[in-house]
Amino acid sequence: MTLTIPNHLSPIRSYIEKRYETDEIFREIYNDYLAYVAAHRFWSHNNTDVAPDRVREYANLVSELEKDLKQMLMKGLDEAF
Repeated sequence: MTLTIPNHLSPIRSYIEKRYETDEIFREIYNDYLAYVAAHRFWSHNNTDVAPDRVREYANLVSELEKDLKQMLMKGLDEAF
C-alpha cells in the first residue's frame, strides 16, 4: 500500500512514512486526517445548501489535524537528536 501524502507535505514524506509505520497513534491521526481531506474535497464540489458549512467544518478539521501531525513529527525529530 502506498501512503497518500498531500503535495504540500511531500518535503517531509520520509518522516511521515517512517512515523506512520512505527507509531500507532500517529497512524490513527493520519488516517483521520486523510478522511477529513477526502470529505473536504467532496463537500468542495457539492452544490447543496449545507455544502459551505461542511467545507468550513472540514477545512478546520484538516487544519487542526495537520498541526497536530506536524507537532508530533517535530517532537520525534527533537527526541532523535
